[in-house]
Amino acid sequence: MELTAVAKLEAMYTELCRGKDGQYQSVGMWPYLPVLRALVGQTRAQQVIELGVRSGGSTTAFLLSLMETGGQLWSCDLDILWPPINKLKPALHQDHPKLWTFVQGDTTELALEGSPPTSCDVLLVDAAFEKRYIDLIHYGLRVRPGGFILVHDTNREDAVREQVERYLALSWPAVHCRKSYLSGNKGLAVVSVL
Repeated sequence: MELTAVAKLEAMYTELCRGKDGQYQSVGMWPYLPVLRALVGQTRAQQVIELGVRSGGSTTAFLLSLMETGGQLWSCDLDILWPPINKLKPALHQDHPKLWTFVQGDTTELALEGSPPTSCDVLLVDAAFEKRYIDLIHYGLRVRPGGFILVHDTNREDAVREQVERYLALSWPAVHCRKSYLSGNKGLAVVSVL
């Protein structure tokens, strides 16, 4: 019996959460996938913006949670979708036509063109390391009060954490937010917009 697209997505998510390479390439986001899924559920998110898809780890977490909240995912990446998640996209689209929009392109160019949603409940910044600050400038203020800004790779030596701190110092002095950094693997900044 053929598994449904949702069952395949759930199986992919389960394997990715274990951090196994198996048929999937190494996914640096794997320790944080349950956190992503929980934050979407906690906010009852109606819109999530995902900057950087790569192998689809965060995408699977977001899609599964958004199916429960009735929300939508807008994702972009410079690269084409990773084959296993790309194979599921047509079936997911057939069953859930408004669930997911994937746009291949540069995050900055897309923001300037007005392509992304104007507001969201959860923002994940996981595209080019050197552009995290620029992505935060273009997308960070789209997050609604009660939502979250997530930035991956804060344990790297590429100054990603410094980019987060610089952005928060510049953009949020008048707006209340709480931040924390999850350790382990590559690190994840979690900024709660109050």
